Amino acid sequence: MALLLRTTFRAAKAAPPAPAWCIRQYAVKRGGDADEAELQAARQWLSKLDPDTIPRDICEVSFSRSSGPGGQNVNKVSSKATLRVPLPSLLQRVPKVMHAPIASSRYHAAKSDDLVIQADDSRKQNDNVNACFRKLHDLIVQAGRQTVPGETSPEQIKRVEDLQKAEAGARRKMKEYQSKKKSARRGVHHDVLAKAKGGTDSVTLDLNVIHADDFTSFGRDHRTRFVRGSGEEERCSA
Repeated sequence: MALLLRTTFRAAKAAPPAPAWCIRQYAVKRGGDADEAELQAARQWLSKLDPDTIPRDICEVSFSRSSGPGGQNVNKVSSKATLRVPLPSLLQRVPKVMHAPIASSRYHAAKSDDLVIQADDSRKQNDNVNACFRKLHDLIVQAGRQTVPGETSPEQIKRVEDLQKAEAGARRKMKEYQSKKKSARRGVHHDVLAKAKGGTDSVTLDLNVIHADDFTSFGRDHRTRFVRGSGEEERCSA
């Protein structure tokens, strides 16, 4: 039976308050979208985070014998480090907007509800412990990248506003064009009907402004000449 050496590692000093691990949990809007106050708090929290600021008092580190090739120390020295962090304790100290990706990470052990991170690259226990905390740090940073967008600069805000104004102007011009086109169609339609009622046999229409549905209003005994924008003429009977 392989010998398993288990050691509990706890920091002698309290963790530095730099990343404000007990961060205020702002409200989240309906639908899961975080408000700007929460995002700003998360940005500040992430900017102060590094592997050394992760509080050790919520973590448990154990050591066991490594496995596989690697020299004489393999299977003889308990250098493999396993870091366990209770997920509820960690999430209390992490911005709420980042909870989901952390809880769904590959390190989450559903049965114990812990994050379990291992490292055995080095023959030294301390190096493997540091590697575990670096992996935990990388996990939190990656969760921040997925959920906390970067702060928008004044130049980006102005560019977006200019694009929105240009788009609104283009929509307004299109509406004006459609309105004028519709008015022109109505005017041509009434003019054609008036001429038809007056006994005019031939009427000239501009295909750029008249709608095809207007053709059905003409009597069969009235011949119509359609004039295209290029000057081409086409005769047909209604």
